[in-house]
Amino acid sequence: MITRFGRITLFIFISIEVLLPVLGHTEPLPLPRFTSVRSARMNSRIGPGFDYAIAWNYSRKNLPVEIIEEYGQWRRIKDIDGDISWVYQALLGGPRTAIVRPVSSEIGLFVPLYASKAKTSYIISKIQKGAVATLKSCDTKWCYVNFPQVSGYVEQACLWGVYNNELLH
Repeated sequence: MITRFGRITLFIFISIEVLLPVLGHTEPLPLPRFTSVRSARMNSRIGPGFDYAIAWNYSRKNLPVEIIEEYGQWRRIKDIDGDISWVYQALLGGPRTAIVRPVSSEIGLFVPLYASKAKTSYIISKIQKGAVATLKSCDTKWCYVNFPQVSGYVEQACLWGVYNNELLH
């Protein structure tokens, strides 16, 4: 005969045995993927460790970077210029952001920010090449973005920090 205390103990033990694999199991995130720089100053290195020389100094918070490889707590990243280096994981992971990049010389240095998902809609503003936006959503052709003073829609092809045809909710 099992006492009440014994039944409770048995229930807790079985619950832990069942839940432990589920709670401890984490799926690896896909590679490549975009993230952003967490602080206003970040050093990247030529290899995955603090003993490696500094390759680049990043001095822009929320700058988007692409993670292309992982090694323990280190992430190999690529920036908009194609430069590749290693960064400690804790230095990444701010909001999902993108950089404005005109896709044709016809646009020049500015990209239109539209009121809705159509080139025929009202142009709210013209955003300069290199401006960093916070991504709110993307539907494979258009992204709704926030800049410090204004929000609106940008053609997804005019942004670096989001993949072609990527859905973002």
